[in-house]
Amino acid sequence: MNTRGTSNGEAELDGVVRGNDWRSLEPSEIGQWDPTRTVTVVMPCYMGQAELELTFAGLASQSYPSHLLEVVVVDDGSEPPIFLPSGFSFSAALVAQERDGFGLARARNLGAERAEGEILVFLDCDMVPERESVEAHARWHHVDQQIITVGFRHHAEFEGITAEALTSAGGPARVVAGQHVTSPQWVEFHMTRTRNLTSADTDLFRVASGGNLGISREFFRQVGGCDPSFRQWGAEDIEFGYRAFNRGAVLVPERKALAWHQGAGAGPDPAEEASLVEQRNRLSHLIAEPTFRQSSPGRSFEVPMLTVALDAAAQTFEEVAAQIDSVLASLFHDLVVALGIPDSHPDRVNLERQYGNDHRVVVTGDPLGAIPNAAIRLELPPRVLVSPSDVTSLLRGLKGHGVVKVGLDKVGEVRMATTRALSRAIHVGAEQPWTVAGKLFGERVMAASAVDLVVSGGRAPLSTGPSINPPAWVLVRKVTRKFTAVRSPADLATVIRWSVRGFRNVGRRARRSALRRRIDRRAARVGRVILKIPRWVQLAGSVDHLPGARAWKGPDASVELVLAAPDAPAGLSGATADGIPVVHIGEQSGIPLAAPVDHYRHNPAGFHPVTGGAEIELAPALPWPEDRIRVARSLLAVRMDRCDNLGAATRLVEFAVAGVPVVLDDPTGADLWLGTALAGAVIAVDPEGLADPTERDRASVSVRRAALAHQTLPARLRQLRVVAGLPVLPPPSVSVVVATNRPSMLNRIVSVVAAQDHPEVELVLALHGEGFGDDDPVGSGDLPMTVLRFPASALFGNVLSEASSVASGDWVAKMDDDDWYGTDHLTDLLAAADYSRADLVGKGSEFVYLEDDDLTIRRDLGDSEVESRTLAGGTLLVRTDVLRATYGWRGLQRGVDIALIDDVVGGGGRVWRTHPFGYLLRRTKGGHTWRVDDRYFLRHADQQWDGQAFETVGVVGD
Repeated sequence: MNTRGTSNGEAELDGVVRGNDWRSLEPSEIGQWDPTRTVTVVMPCYMGQAELELTFAGLASQSYPSHLLEVVVVDDGSEPPIFLPSGFSFSAALVAQERDGFGLARARNLGAERAEGEILVFLDCDMVPERESVEAHARWHHVDQQIITVGFRHHAEFEGITAEALTSAGGPARVVAGQHVTSPQWVEFHMTRTRNLTSADTDLFRVASGGNLGISREFFRQVGGCDPSFRQWGAEDIEFGYRAFNRGAVLVPERKALAWHQGAGAGPDPAEEASLVEQRNRLSHLIAEPTFRQSSPGRSFEVPMLTVALDAAAQTFEEVAAQIDSVLASLFHDLVVALGIPDSHPDRVNLERQYGNDHRVVVTGDPLGAIPNAAIRLELPPRVLVSPSDVTSLLRGLKGHGVVKVGLDKVGEVRMATTRALSRAIHVGAEQPWTVAGKLFGERVMAASAVDLVVSGGRAPLSTGPSINPPAWVLVRKVTRKFTAVRSPADLATVIRWSVRGFRNVGRRARRSALRRRIDRRAARVGRVILKIPRWVQLAGSVDHLPGARAWKGPDASVELVLAAPDAPAGLSGATADGIPVVHIGEQSGIPLAAPVDHYRHNPAGFHPVTGGAEIELAPALPWPEDRIRVARSLLAVRMDRCDNLGAATRLVEFAVAGVPVVLDDPTGADLWLGTALAGAVIAVDPEGLADPTERDRASVSVRRAALAHQTLPARLRQLRVVAGLPVLPPPSVSVVVATNRPSMLNRIVSVVAAQDHPEVELVLALHGEGFGDDDPVGSGDLPMTVLRFPASALFGNVLSEASSVASGDWVAKMDDDDWYGTDHLTDLLAAADYSRADLVGKGSEFVYLEDDDLTIRRDLGDSEVESRTLAGGTLLVRTDVLRATYGWRGLQRGVDIALIDDVVGGGGRVWRTHPFGYLLRRTKGGHTWRVDDRYFLRHADQQWDGQAFETVGVVGD
């Protein structure tokens, strides 16, 4: 890996690994190169004299040149002591340490300290390497110093096999030929999950097993070696792997670095299992990675997840204190403030006394490097304060990237990066590590409006939230009290400075209040809330088509697109004079003329069925959308004459996105104002059928689907970028997880998932039990599919967890193989997750088909679009990071759905129940984890239909 300087001061990357995609490296082919670096094989050994003989025999036949090979055996207090086998051409040394608990970590450190080789290969003394194993490790370490090669292993019985037999057979694979051979399945599981360690997962280091591992001696020392405080069985290699990975290591899975474990490789005995549980609890403090700990509010850990670097050099005591206090008040608690204070700072003593004893503040000369094992670094410019939720927002923005930045006008830049990305950039010699880290691991730029950052010290706050001026008499009293407390010229100067700053603040707040009043008056004129429109789009013509957009006034470097309203100046065509694309809303582009809505403010939350004398009335013309929607929800539907102007179209969209059915008397021109999808849904509303609760709900779902898909602000911005030919981010991806023990249902569920209309879907199919045959199911269309197999004895919850762990989507959806789904089922769930801002969403099992009675019933009428824990297990959609933070599905045979909901709620997550359409639960005799009979459903039925009411429910039949 190397970099080259360029004329513009940035680093041009050449041959540097992006993320952990080691495939971009080009090591020499085995047997076709001339090695130059020396290798030391470090072998800790305890009571393994017999095994050591075979391991030495395997090392004696290595393809790596023997004059470049050294072996160091570390005896961990064996009785009798270990001695070196004789008769081998490579150099070998024996060192010993006293037995003091499980000494594997200390033994590896001692061997590395004694080693003379430039490359270290750690090998357990009972592992017999294949002929090419050392060469396979070493070839990668000739490419770069910060690589860790992960070797593989098989297990077989070597009892009765001699060193001579091993040598004459030509290697361990041949000498055990015909035996039963096993391999650690957990390794292959993680290889599949991470696409052979090339994914963006933050826990790739899990596979860095110390029993067959390669690393440069220099990098091993930079990482700090193994932690010698590990003195019981298990986990010391995972902790070392985390620190190395955090320092920018590239993990390379090298299958030709193969060694054979002498023995069948049984699982841990009870004592080892108990030790491993204890070690895992300890790892939660040492490994700052979400799957190893739950960073719940109030928890602190030995190694924090986040280091917040603050520089006191250019700030007063008050400004520094305000910054520290704002960070420590964050809702994300797993952090430490690294405070840099120059010796010359006039308030150094006061700052140290104020914060030096706080365990979450470290006074240091190197704020960014103060806590090297923290996973993430945040750098705040002077005087920038964070709100309680800002750190969490930045962490979400960082997900999947190496760097996230927020630009602040005239103040600087807030920057957050993974330690791993910065370490890699520093390793390759980048003069601008933050820039290079973003190039290697991905960079995201967040708008200042996405967070609530505030600048202290008299500067204007960046937040647009409310601030209230106190009454005049309060200000007078405060000023009087300050001046009466003056006792010296220094006190007077301080009070004068305070007064000047205070009057500036009052003036600033007055100006902001006046601005808010102007915005409110403007909003009142159009009867809607002003939207938060990003800076990259500006509007030419009437602002009411995109309320809140900045007016186009000419060339602007920050603008990517100009939206032209129907009354825009005549000179605008396909592009502006300086080449900025121009999109004309209306018939020319197909973009509706109606303004979009803020779906976080107006959505179906609160929708309920209406029965008993309700009417269809004219749409209420109240001044604010909230008032109109509240009144309209008490009606079967609202009636509108026409939709041929902006005011009418705006009101109709607000009703539709809130789920209120609309009866449009004259649909002429509706598609121009609403778009074809929403206009078609509105025109299809049959006023005669709305008295039936299910028919009214169906009409509601139809219009809300169209409105949420096409008339929200994110949808409008996406439409604009597509028409203008600008890059568009893909929608969130979904991994559908299905665990089935019914071979007859395989083709059915594959077709159901393939038919989903969401574009980013994959299927993880877990075959649970026998009878599935040797061939995997064939995918349908372009549906990506992963097939896993589990024995019938595996717990259902564990099957779901392992299947979910290989999921690559942003969301994990659980579907059942025998239920019926609509093609827009996943789209419904994602839309609900968006407007509700929930971590887990689902549908209720309101529609149930009772196979024995050949009836479809509906129950729980009116229990949708609310926060609820009552969700059908076959409809759950959960954020992948939330699922991993709760450690997946619990290891239960039944009740896994309820347990997951409880875990998400217990962790502070939000659970949402959306409408029931697009899902039909099938009930047959037996085979259900939910053990109730048909009488239970019939007692609670609100409506029922003969047969399978597929069209009513909106599902695709078999």
